[in-house]
Amino acid sequence: MPATADGVHAVPIAVRNPHKVEARQWPITTGIPFPRASLASEEQVRLMLGDRETPAQVRLAARWLDGSVKWILVTFQADVPAEGKQEYRLEYGRDVRRAKPPTGIEVQEADGGVAVDTGAIRFAIDPQGQLAGISRDGRPLFTAGNACETAAVDAGGKTLSSAAGKAQVTVEESGPLRAVVKCVSDLGAGGKSLMRLEQRVEAYRGLPWLRVHHTIVVAGGDTFQKFRQVSYRVPVAATGRTWQVPLADGQAGSLSDAVPSLRQRFDNELVTVAGNKETPRKGRAVGSISSEDADGCAIAVRDFWQNYPKGFTIRPDGLSVDLCPAFPEDLYDAFPFEKEGHHLYYYLLDGVYTLKQGVSKTHEMLLSFDPADRREAVAAMFQRPLLATAPPEWYCASKVFYDVAPRNLERFKLYEEAIDKNLKSYAAHRERQQDYGLMNFGDWYGERGANWGNIEYDTQHAFLLEYIRSGNPEAFFLGDATELHNRDIDTIQWHTDPSQVGAVYVHQMGHVGGYYDKGVPGTLGIPNAGYSVSHAWAEGHFDHYFLTGDRRSYETGCAVTDFFIRQELSRPYDFLGCRVPGWHLIMLAAAYAATGDPYYLNASRVVIDRVLEAQDKQPRPLPEYQAAGRKPFQQGGWSRMMVPGHCECEPRHRGNANFMVAVLLAGMKYYHDVTGDPRVKESIIQGAHYLLDECYSDETHGFRYTSCPNTRYTSGASPLMVEGIARAYLWTNDERFRRVLTEALPRDAGGSGYGKGFSMYYRMAPRVLADLDAAGLTLNEPPKEN
Repeated sequence: MPATADGVHAVPIAVRNPHKVEARQWPITTGIPFPRASLASEEQVRLMLGDRETPAQVRLAARWLDGSVKWILVTFQADVPAEGKQEYRLEYGRDVRRAKPPTGIEVQEADGGVAVDTGAIRFAIDPQGQLAGISRDGRPLFTAGNACETAAVDAGGKTLSSAAGKAQVTVEESGPLRAVVKCVSDLGAGGKSLMRLEQRVEAYRGLPWLRVHHTIVVAGGDTFQKFRQVSYRVPVAATGRTWQVPLADGQAGSLSDAVPSLRQRFDNELVTVAGNKETPRKGRAVGSISSEDADGCAIAVRDFWQNYPKGFTIRPDGLSVDLCPAFPEDLYDAFPFEKEGHHLYYYLLDGVYTLKQGVSKTHEMLLSFDPADRREAVAAMFQRPLLATAPPEWYCASKVFYDVAPRNLERFKLYEEAIDKNLKSYAAHRERQQDYGLMNFGDWYGERGANWGNIEYDTQHAFLLEYIRSGNPEAFFLGDATELHNRDIDTIQWHTDPSQVGAVYVHQMGHVGGYYDKGVPGTLGIPNAGYSVSHAWAEGHFDHYFLTGDRRSYETGCAVTDFFIRQELSRPYDFLGCRVPGWHLIMLAAAYAATGDPYYLNASRVVIDRVLEAQDKQPRPLPEYQAAGRKPFQQGGWSRMMVPGHCECEPRHRGNANFMVAVLLAGMKYYHDVTGDPRVKESIIQGAHYLLDECYSDETHGFRYTSCPNTRYTSGASPLMVEGIARAYLWTNDERFRRVLTEALPRDAGGSGYGKGFSMYYRMAPRVLADLDAAGLTLNEPPKEN
């Protein structure tokens, strides 16, 4: 194993507080990467604030292949002034040793449950996996004998409870500053499961609040499950008390025994309920509810209105967080199929929730037992937690994301100005389209006019790459919401056939299909579709895990990769379209980089060997009608008789679609980055020449869609089209490749502000910029017209 670098080195870490209240002991878990061969052990790091060491909990997350540390997860507690920042530094070196933190969290496992003492509160996880017995200073905060129960009401009106079963309870992390307990159980009756319940409870040293990651997974034998309600019931004494519910416009509502319920029914409409009277109003509930009682609490749900329907209800036995509140039978049924119905409300018809087998939904909740004057501030901060961010130059120089260029206005002015504009455009476009709702938030709508995109091209990866290369928190939070959607909704997390777990639905109506049997008139909407490795990605899952420590993201990245290995490699490997092996190689490289498991490298070798075998080695003569003044042969590519849509001629032409070849070259590049295989380097160079031979025009400074000579050229080139070409230029210094990068790429430097165009552009652009920078090229000025 390589030794840690001599001396003491430091990684600056900035914690910014955008809120108007100060942060006190705010717990942060952040991922910090290290370059290969610079750190031998996670024990050789410490966190400093000024000239004093501050307590930190450090966990190894990944190693490089040489055994050196690649990623660590650092947990610490930050004090940051309102609308200010605090500068920390993570020191590492051969002589650095972390001091043992003061007395930390006490965790004891017994009788199928867990007891935890943070120093500020005590609580238990009972054998049913429920949060129970919370006390502060010896005073119980829950009503006697009660626990935080998850209750569901099925379509027939029967109530199912987490209290009825037995859970698998596991202590995932038990350190001086943070403890994480995972609980898995089933909600069902009569031997039939409605859903699986997964909870991760996070507790922090010295803090009187808990973070709960609450996930329901639709289980059972039916293709679709229907239910009327899911709630998380917190047994705090609520009778006779008033609870404040802040609204996004700065006002606040209140709940009491007289007005016990609030519902967020649409993204811009909420309703209070008193008896049989409903009072609707325009507005958005932020997602928290708090009591001023000394023994009361605050409860918050992140992204509450964005994930409507939502609600809070005061009950005789406590407070109900209505994760999936009941609603009137006709509430969402009045909208036409051609408009809101298929876009927003398809899963909310007939007064029930209709979710497909394997779909899941995670809600992140806060239970705060702070003093009354701190509860609302803590709940507000929870909606947009503080981030600890290393400099972009550190993330990029570590090479954990391969080669990525940090933000540079001097070298990439056109690009940097465009991404700043497009991040704002993305949020504005989402608002304009109202792309919100329990099933929808985090994804983008409109693929082929009626499909949800299912984050095609790995939207969260695009956001998280921009975050690490710029430090922009807006990019992080957009990527965070997208990751939670993609892993929960678009990815199968449970199935009667376990081999289907990890499958990812391609873009279609209702994300998962099956809600309709026809497309929307006037669109190319797909009512029902399956899975394809050319429409599934894992990089964003692994990015999210390494930056946040969220284990569910890591588990999903592995499950997705494993599924597509089973699907693609369970028979002798071959491919028809180049994008299939291209995207598969990108996925496999990400899994291998994340885990170091040779299983993923071996799968990559199966794919790459067939790609190299299928490449046109000898010139393939072209008939005169196809040559059209070009070279009279095809070489270096993966030519085939093109399909309708790529060529409508009779006889059809041989060749390929430009973007499919471009994706394959990118996938081969990622494989080469991992292995250094010289055969692949030469193949990429030949393939880049083929792509230009077939589809590029120096006169137009752009590509045509396919090799068919009857398709037209359009000016400009996206990063997806030139990732392989940029690497080929870096290796060869070939003037032909340079012209594409300096004449076509700048014409498309504006990027895109939403949807597939955004994802396609920004998931690859940071790596293209890195090759431009290494080759001495810039993206500063629009090209001069001829």
